[in-house]
Amino acid sequence: MKSKTASIKFSRGFTLIELVVAFSIMAILGTIGLASFVNYGRSQTMQQAVNDFTTALNTVKAASVAQAVSISVNGQSLTCLSGSFGGYGIKIIDATHYEYYIMCSGVEVYPATTIPLPPKITFAAGTTQDVFFAVLTGGVTGTGNIVFDGSGLGLAKKTISIDSGANILVPTPTP
Repeated sequence: MKSKTASIKFSRGFTLIELVVAFSIMAILGTIGLASFVNYGRSQTMQQAVNDFTTALNTVKAASVAQAVSISVNGQSLTCLSGSFGGYGIKIIDATHYEYYIMCSGVEVYPATTIPLPPKITFAAGTTQDVFFAVLTGGVTGTGNIVFDGSGLGLAKKTISIDSGANILVPTPTP
């Protein structure tokens, strides 16, 4: 009689070491991806703040050029009810807030609310504090740079430049 040997079949699969290496690689890639996503979100927050302010500047410039004695800003109306209409401007109140205003008979008229910047984004020291677009001259008062500081988010500064010709120049990174 022949002897019977039991044959044992091994199922094919991954060893514990292979699984640990695979999960380690996935964890590293996931961490890198998450960090990149968070950084992207921060840079988009900064870019949105710069874009919103640029839009605000363009809004007051266009309203001044059109000699519109009334505009709506954030659901509030800025209107020159009596006297001579002088133009529109934007004033930086502090490091994190700004507001629109209308010049009516030589007096600045402000809405009831100010507009905040996103958290951890500020106006840098030395930033132009008041930009006014005059109706009659078509010029601008308050030329210079408006610098957004994103160091609270680990981001480089971004600058909006306004020249004497009332041109609002595209934001560029500053060192």
